[in-house]
Amino acid sequence: MKKPAYFTLYMWFLFFLSCSPNNPTSSTNDRNLPNSVYNVVINEIETGNIDAVELRNTGSETVNLDGWILKTGDIEQVLHFELPSIDLLPGACILLNEKSGTPGDSVCFLETSVEGYTNINWSDYTAGAVELIDDNFASADYIEWGNYALKNILPDKWSGPIIDIPLLGYTIGRDINSTDTNHSSDIILLIGTPGRINHSNPIILSTALDECVVGLQYEDKIKAAGPAPPFSYEIVSGSMPEGLSVESDGYIRGTASEAGEFTFNIRILDSQSPPKPALTTMRITIYDVDLTFSKNALLVNGVHWDTYGDEIKNAYIAKAFWGNYTVDFWDVFEEPSGGYPGTLPAPLGHGAVPMSVLGGYSAVIWIGNNYAGDLEPWRETPIFTYIEFGGNLLIMTREAQDFIEGEFKDYLGVNWGEVRTEINNCIAVYPGLLNIAVNSNHTYVDVFHTSLLDDESTLIFKETQSFFGERGLGVWKKPAAGGRFRIDGGQVVLLTIRPYRVNAVHLRANVEFILSNFFNISAFNASKRTK
Repeated sequence: MKKPAYFTLYMWFLFFLSCSPNNPTSSTNDRNLPNSVYNVVINEIETGNIDAVELRNTGSETVNLDGWILKTGDIEQVLHFELPSIDLLPGACILLNEKSGTPGDSVCFLETSVEGYTNINWSDYTAGAVELIDDNFASADYIEWGNYALKNILPDKWSGPIIDIPLLGYTIGRDINSTDTNHSSDIILLIGTPGRINHSNPIILSTALDECVVGLQYEDKIKAAGPAPPFSYEIVSGSMPEGLSVESDGYIRGTASEAGEFTFNIRILDSQSPPKPALTTMRITIYDVDLTFSKNALLVNGVHWDTYGDEIKNAYIAKAFWGNYTVDFWDVFEEPSGGYPGTLPAPLGHGAVPMSVLGGYSAVIWIGNNYAGDLEPWRETPIFTYIEFGGNLLIMTREAQDFIEGEFKDYLGVNWGEVRTEINNCIAVYPGLLNIAVNSNHTYVDVFHTSLLDDESTLIFKETQSFFGERGLGVWKKPAAGGRFRIDGGQVVLLTIRPYRVNAVHLRANVEFILSNFFNISAFNASKRTK
């Protein structure tokens, strides 16, 4: 039966009276909600293009959701959504979807939150939490994922290791065999099953394996999840590259003796009785390249010569991008009319840079621009694989968001702010670096928030004049573990500027400092390389 309006208003008054007024991201930390008497649980959570929460009635009696609250938290805020009057039958599920549309028997669309928001604002790369509060303001259930510890909205009723942020295309939900202990072991990665009981089959989380190099030791694991580990693994069609094999623990190990692109079908079986399977096609790329990292640097031009004329040519004449270091040269474009500046060596090639070239260099200096066709060669170059292997990268470009995306963005830990914007200064924040004077019309620059999302990344340049608050223009990532085949590799420096539209003397001095003090290209360390 629907409760009268005065009852709901009175309960909301008591609820907010009990919450901390100073910290909305932890508004239940100062109180202990009693446990709910209802048997309704959070069954599944979708954090992809459409954010949604699925509830399930695990009890034997129908429960009406009138007066219930769905409390959702991300790394910035907590929202409260009032649930409508819906009868949730025993064993039934209801999907609470943030988008508008036509409700159905198993789908309900959330109204605007108490705080005035129409969506939940999760994403596939942020931590989050959900709390379900019943009509007596008792906690019915709670789930959190990712590194949400500092924002935990129910710390005394959740335990266990951190749940990984769900991959795009997957959901997190309750293991069908769980007993609702509010422990992270109850929660598994799933293929979404909205409106019905969660799937009990295992799933294979990725079809792409780490790249491999001929002659070097290799190890990677087939990543699987499900309610009943451990899993067994077998190849059902196709074949592994010569020298590699799938072992019983799901690892692929060995030393490849042939290069190429390889695919094979693999089946995993879980430990249920009878076992349940998952089948997928796996892919692995094997390079035949000598990873010496022995040459200083490869300078790659991605600025269209005839469009930018004297601006780009003068920057190369001043050696603004490499200073006194010896470099080899690669051009994604063809030779400009009138020829190359005399300061540049003859280009080794044009277009995308192959791994066979990249692997010989300690560092790559990439001058990007995202104009007239330089973005496609960047994306076709295996630059991220080069970094994973142990190469170092200095990239300077406008519109950097189009270059640093996906796993590359996560690797650097940048959170983009304003894009395609104008900057007016570039202030050094790392000792030894210099402020860079920027020329007028320094437009189409993508800036990022100065709070970085990776502990191994350091802010090195910022913009202090053009925005409401400071923004990042430069970041340095130095992984403690180095690259796979080089202990001081895997480093990336990103400068989100037009490198041809700044003071060339300032930029040159900073590039020399980065190559010497960050990348240490005169003291290459090959101690991690195995053959």
